[in-house]
Amino acid sequence: MKESVYNEKMASHGYQWETKNVKPIALGFILGKVSGAQIRQDGTDQHHTEEVLNSIVTFGQKVPVTVEQVGHDAQGNPTYRIVDGNHRYDAISKLQEKNPSDARYAVIKVFVENFKNDWERTKYQSDMNAHETPSKLSSENDAVVSLKHVINNGLSGAPPAVAKLHNSHKANMLNDAQYGKDLKKAVRLMFPGFSDNQCKNVVRTLQSKVLPGKFQRWTAGAAKEAFMNWALCSGIDYDEDMLHTIKNENYIDWQLIGRCIATKSDYSKPPPRSRDDENIVIMYWSNITGKDNKALNNHRVKMIEKINKRNSSWMFRTFKGFGKVKAVDRIFLAPQKRDVAEEEVGFFEVKKNAKGQFSTTLIPRDGWNTKTSEVPSIGGDVKDICEAWH
Repeated sequence: MKESVYNEKMASHGYQWETKNVKPIALGFILGKVSGAQIRQDGTDQHHTEEVLNSIVTFGQKVPVTVEQVGHDAQGNPTYRIVDGNHRYDAISKLQEKNPSDARYAVIKVFVENFKNDWERTKYQSDMNAHETPSKLSSENDAVVSLKHVINNGLSGAPPAVAKLHNSHKANMLNDAQYGKDLKKAVRLMFPGFSDNQCKNVVRTLQSKVLPGKFQRWTAGAAKEAFMNWALCSGIDYDEDMLHTIKNENYIDWQLIGRCIATKSDYSKPPPRSRDDENIVIMYWSNITGKDNKALNNHRVKMIEKINKRNSSWMFRTFKGFGKVKAVDRIFLAPQKRDVAEEEVGFFEVKKNAKGQFSTTLIPRDGWNTKTSEVPSIGGDVKDICEAWH
């Protein structure tokens, strides 16, 4: 129960309501917390528990925790589990451990609630987790884990928009655009206090990181880290300061080219240069929802063609015996296709044609596998990283 609901009950019904509905019970009769599709999925926050503990020491436990009866012990006493108020329960439990002789911390004030099914319990938890201070709001991570539980295990009593998600993993591969809409509708029902951006973030995380999809989705940081691991095991030299990621054709002009010029000015030397002085671009497409393999192929071509155009600018000097300096020296495509027939494994370097431009015709349309066949003779953590690629 959250503070505003408690205050509303007290204001409407006075202490008679509390006398009738709130009771102290010994901590020993609390057997645990609700698991599974609970709204608060990431455990209790120790810092927040300390805040609640200090509040209870100073003011006492004002707001009861919500419990549901789960059975009886050997002596016939009712036993309960926490539905809402995990931090209050943990705080009082800590106080009891530290002060075993203090009767104030041997019991906890509870409000006993009954639920017909999992959906009623989940909705109650969602409502109660729109807390006041001191409290901890439901996070996007809570929503991700809750939805994952629904997809894997179902949720009894849930409305159709939520119930239909049970065993729906394959929908993310078959029609990710429609599935994203279905997920967003479920998030809104389960977490009505979430903003539109929060709902979108939950859906994006589910579709890109939690559930299997037909495309590998990348963030800049993840793509860069994966490339560095792959390059290390594939014998690709690079300067980390000159590694760049690009996620969309629209970002090439106003983001990528400027970064490449800046890093080449700051870190590289005039020709002749070593491989370490090259700007390397790691390319992926972020706007992949609802798209197919053909669309990905076409967008890659568009990105490469724009980079070729910028590389050919009259602004870049030509050095005798070396050729024209480019903004982008090498391009590696991040693997994104997951279809068995066109699966992409490892990073693929875009080759250059006779004119020195990146070739759009030499990119495999039916997948690739650029994993090396042998693990390099290196030791320690590096060897572990390389073995993960085999």
